Amino acid sequence: MFNNGLCNFYIHCNQQDMHALLNFRQGITDPSGVLSSWSTKLDCCEWKGVMCNNITSRVTGISLPCFTTLSSYTDEEDKSHCLTGSLHLSLLLMELEFLDYLDLRNNDFLALQFDYVHRHNCYDLSIPTYPRQCVNSSTLGHLDLSLNWNLAINNLQWLPYISSLEYLNLDEIDLSKETNWLQLVTMLPSLSFLNMRACQLKDLSLSLHYANFTALKVLHLSANEFHSELPK
Repeated sequence: MFNNGLCNFYIHCNQQDMHALLNFRQGITDPSGVLSSWSTKLDCCEWKGVMCNNITSRVTGISLPCFTTLSSYTDEEDKSHCLTGSLHLSLLLMELEFLDYLDLRNNDFLALQFDYVHRHNCYDLSIPTYPRQCVNSSTLGHLDLSLNWNLAINNLQWLPYISSLEYLNLDEIDLSKETNWLQLVTMLPSLSFLNMRACQLKDLSLSLHYANFTALKVLHLSANEFHSELPK
């Protein structure tokens, strides 16, 4: 006779994925309970904003944009209910090995942490022969952090670690301290969409010879502080 347990084809959320999501949540302040379903009482594939593969149940996407309305007291959007705190991006990308889609746009994150590059020195731009790709690079294809107005990203040294990126939206993120942004972005061979509008980017002159977007179809760089033009 067959064991009835063998006939149950429901695949539960991967334990590694679940723990990665719970660790990611620890750095987040959630004033309106958006992540209230993120509990071990539920399978993590049923958590709000989490997408899983239908066959393997591995986490493939996280979609947690914040939807806002104009405040009744000011002319600005009310983000008091949005996710805030620290965004531990390296934790997600290192531990969610099948993550392909990450949408956290229009929240109110205050800091971004990507510890992998700092610990392992994957991409040192001071070394001419730095490796083009990390051994355990992420499979992420879609990253949207746009409209997190209070988020300042001091450097983009982590970008080449996500060498599979096709869509990158950093609209209105403060990138004023990153001087090698163009060189780093052009190390993404599959990038087809790039939005860095209003990122306080500076003069392009020192980086122009690195500008080689082979797959790029959509480019938004308006409302920055350029004094030179991208090569045509």
